[in-house]
Amino acid sequence: MKNKDHQHSTDFFSLRDQACEFLRERWDIMALVVLAVAPLCVPALGGALGGQVTTLFIYCILALGLNVVVGYTGLVHLGIAAFFGIGAYIMAILTVPMYPFQIGFLAAAIASVLITAGVGLALGAPTLRLRGDYLAIVTLGFGEVVKVTLRNLEQITGGMKGLNPVPPPGAGVKVAGIDLGLAFAIDPRWFYYLALLSLAGVVLAMRRLEDSRLGRAWVAVREDELAASAMGISATRVKLSAFAMSSAVAGLAGCLYAAKRPSGLHDTSDQLHQWSLPE
Repeated sequence: MKNKDHQHSTDFFSLRDQACEFLRERWDIMALVVLAVAPLCVPALGGALGGQVTTLFIYCILALGLNVVVGYTGLVHLGIAAFFGIGAYIMAILTVPMYPFQIGFLAAAIASVLITAGVGLALGAPTLRLRGDYLAIVTLGFGEVVKVTLRNLEQITGGMKGLNPVPPPGAGVKVAGIDLGLAFAIDPRWFYYLALLSLAGVVLAMRRLEDSRLGRAWVAVREDELAASAMGISATRVKLSAFAMSSAVAGLAGCLYAAKRPSGLHDTSDQLHQWSLPE
C-alpha cells in the first residue's frame, strides 16, 4: 500500500514538473490562448474595456518596433512615435472619403508599412555616422518635426480637425453573410482579435529574425561594431535594416490605431509627444 502511495506521489510531482517546464518554455503560447479566450469569458471585453486592451496591444506592437533598433541593434532612437504618426495618417489618407483613393484596409496597411519603412531608410542613411547622444538628439528632433508638420499641413492631414471618418477594417466586405465593416463598427471584440493576431504575428516575426543571420548581425553590431566589421558584417547595412524594420512595425501600429478610431483620426500630437519626449 505504501509503495502504491509513493508511486502515485512520484507521478504527481513528475507531472507537475513537466507542466511547470512547459509553462516556462511555452508561456507565450499560453498567454496567447488566454487572451484569445478572454473575450468569450469576460463580458466587459465586449465594451469599453475591450477597446482599452486593444489599444494596449497596439502599443505593444509599437514597443516591439522600438526594440528592434534599441534592443537588438543598440541604437538610441527617440523618434519612433514619428513613424507611428506617419503610418496612422497614411492609413487615413488612403481610406477616408475626402480623398479619391478609398482603398481597402489590407492594401492601406501594406502601403503604410512600406512607406514608413522607406521613411526610416531615408532617416537612417544620413544619420548612421552619429552615435549615442547625437543620434538620440537627431531622432528626437525628427519626431518633433513630424509632429509639427502633421499639425500644420491642414490641406492634407486636416490639421487639428483631423481626417474622418476612417472606415473600419472590412468595410463593404461580406463573408458568409456577415458584413465585416458593420461587425467591426459594432462589436469591439472584432478589432480586439485583429490587434491580437497582428501582435502575435509581429512577435513570431521578431522571434524568427532574432535567430536569423540578420538578427545575429544586429546583436553583433550592438556588442562590438568594430569586431563585427572585422568579421565581414556591413555595419551600415545592418543599421539601415534595423531602421527600416523598426519603422515598418511602428507604421503597422499606427495604421491599426487609425483604423480603431471610429470617429476618425484627429490631432495625434499628444500621442506623439508621449512617445517621443517623456515628461
